[in-house]
Amino acid sequence: MSSKSKIGPVLAGLAALVIGGAVAQAAQMKAAGPQPGDCKGALSVAVGANPAVAQAMWVQMVAAQYGKNWAHWVGARDKAIVPLGAQSYQARATPCFYYPVQ
Repeated sequence: MSSKSKIGPVLAGLAALVIGGAVAQAAQMKAAGPQPGDCKGALSVAVGANPAVAQAMWVQMVAAQYGKNWAHWVGARDKAIVPLGAQSYQARATPCFYYPVQ
């Protein structure tokens, strides 16, 4: 077997290793910006006269603070609406990035 015939398979194997490593590294890298399911580190809290108003206030507050794709109640984590007294409710949840299908 000549030296040229040995080099071809070696170079092909080396190329496969390099390409395979690059693909694995690219798969591990996270895309720039938030992805669906990424959540903020803290709860956001809003108060309203009834549960619907408290939830709407939470959505408005989160949208103003983080942007509209963070302000979806359905995508939030640890969400709850609890009564604070006779005539007020607290909506609290951890905002999570959510991009609804349209």
